[in-house]
Amino acid sequence: MMRLAGISTTLCIDTIHNTRSTAFHRYRKDVVRYNEIADSIMTANDVLIIDLFALTEALERELGESVYKDHVHFTPEVYRTQAAYLAGWVRAFCQLR
Repeated sequence: MMRLAGISTTLCIDTIHNTRSTAFHRYRKDVVRYNEIADSIMTANDVLIIDLFALTEALERELGESVYKDHVHFTPEVYRTQAAYLAGWVRAFCQLR
């Protein structure tokens, strides 16, 4: 049986994003709410959740805004950490099957 997995979205620095982007505004509180709604939908439908938000938020708490290359994209080091996290999640999932 195939299982679906969803990945939570990550944070941004809204004060910078919203001064640079005229097409749309993005707010941290909305990202948190979006993930809450997505998590409840995925849980209700037995979809696995890969919590990239929690990982990246922990990195931001530890390292501050230096995790960002700009207001929404991350540094190569953070991308490598995220990639290792995702690869580890997939490996663990495959071993359980």
